[in-house]
Amino acid sequence: MNVKEKSLDFFDRIERLSGFRPIICLLISLACRKLVFRGIFKKTINSATSFDVIISNNHMEYFDQIHEIINLVSQTYKVGLLFEGNERKFDILLKEKFPQSILLPINHRLLPGLSTRIYLSSIAGKENYFPKCPKKVFYFHGLAGISGFKTNGMNAYSDIFCATLYQQKQIASLYPKKRSVIVGYPKLSKVETLATRKIPESNIRVLYAPTLRRMLPFDTKDIFLKDLNILRSICQAEKVEKVFYKPHPQEVRDKGETFFINLINDTRTKEKKLILDLETSQSRIFNCSDILVTDYSGTAITFALKEGKPTFFVAENVDYLAKLNPLAILLSNIVNSYEQLSKAFLSASFFIKNFQENRDSALVIHKEAKEKFVREIQDILDSEFSL
Repeated sequence: MNVKEKSLDFFDRIERLSGFRPIICLLISLACRKLVFRGIFKKTINSATSFDVIISNNHMEYFDQIHEIINLVSQTYKVGLLFEGNERKFDILLKEKFPQSILLPINHRLLPGLSTRIYLSSIAGKENYFPKCPKKVFYFHGLAGISGFKTNGMNAYSDIFCATLYQQKQIASLYPKKRSVIVGYPKLSKVETLATRKIPESNIRVLYAPTLRRMLPFDTKDIFLKDLNILRSICQAEKVEKVFYKPHPQEVRDKGETFFINLINDTRTKEKKLILDLETSQSRIFNCSDILVTDYSGTAITFALKEGKPTFFVAENVDYLAKLNPLAILLSNIVNSYEQLSKAFLSASFFIKNFQENRDSALVIHKEAKEKFVREIQDILDSEFSL
């Protein structure tokens, strides 16, 4: 481990121990700018002193959610992109996906030294490392509500871009003084309402994609055992040909890839259908899966709406699920144990009653979401306040 890596590891520990106290984060930011990253920070400042928009996130998927929006805005405005975290392994990917934007190959603790007219992010509770700007905009990276987000995590944002009416109602209740607008979910912007897919009678491919368990407000017990049981239950269904296991990207970072490789190997001793998927993008795995199974992840709703395919929630706490994402009740099959999941897979039909009608109704709000999102950014940039 080199000096830079040791410093970042030290800063991580100090932040956690201090509870991310503002004064501590300020000192860490200054130390990064003056000592650890002095050369690269100076180079970044010299190449781009000010931006129209800076977008930073700690998951590639959060950038992918607004992929077309970033490229459209970059045609007219100066856009900087930063992948948060200590590692820079995603910088090349960002540069390839968004060639018209400016890559910021720096640690997120250097952001307070940059200035921009809009700061855009899908991360709550990172206000200690915001850049200098008049407008700080949060956008939802999914369709679920705000349960599981850090308490008061959006306090420092000035504007909230909501994907659903339910999200906006929650924001209005918790942050009544903030400006919130419904832009819809960009990934569903062009989805046809009559595209429900027919599930094959055999050789079914199932995707299991659980949520980030440490963010749930209750004990999820043994994650290894829970996932093992669910995966085995799916594998043992006669109609199933393949089972894709896609753990949450942050959970992979927390526990390490070895944890999930071991889990897969334990299951593979009896089940040869299982495939571990650690790619950051959802698109490919969505396309080649017929059914999605999760516990509380809102990605199941995206799958049902975008792909027109059935989903299952294995949720012991159904009340929490209904509060987290009301659409789960309308669009998904819900069971509270892996034993019930096994029985459900014996059913001849995987679609819930009125799925088509509920799906068509839910998609209306997302029509032209991409265009609405871009217009909101343009309106802020063109307003007198941000000049």
